[in-house]
Amino acid sequence: MSSVYETTTFCMDNESKSDEILEAETRGIDVKGNVRWFCPKCNCRYIEFKYLKTHLKECGLIYKCSECQQKFKQKRTFAAHMKKKHSSFGDLKPLILSNM
Repeated sequence: MSSVYETTTFCMDNESKSDEILEAETRGIDVKGNVRWFCPKCNCRYIEFKYLKTHLKECGLIYKCSECQQKFKQKRTFAAHMKKKHSSFGDLKPLILSNM
């Protein structure tokens, strides 16, 4: 049996924006006066813009194991779970449930 993981996505509108616009919209100053970039979805803070961009690719996604129904916020933790807990890790294909 091949495994399928389900994902539920929330707002992914930031992917269509240019880096310059996204960087300007998410840039802020923390209480110590340091420049930080903030996720507009979950308010996580990052020291460098490149880390925010990586975060935005997965922010709001939910990965659900089709074998045990456990849910994960990050693709890499889902993949580690499948490798460690289930032998049928081979053929993973995403199934997007809905876009909200």
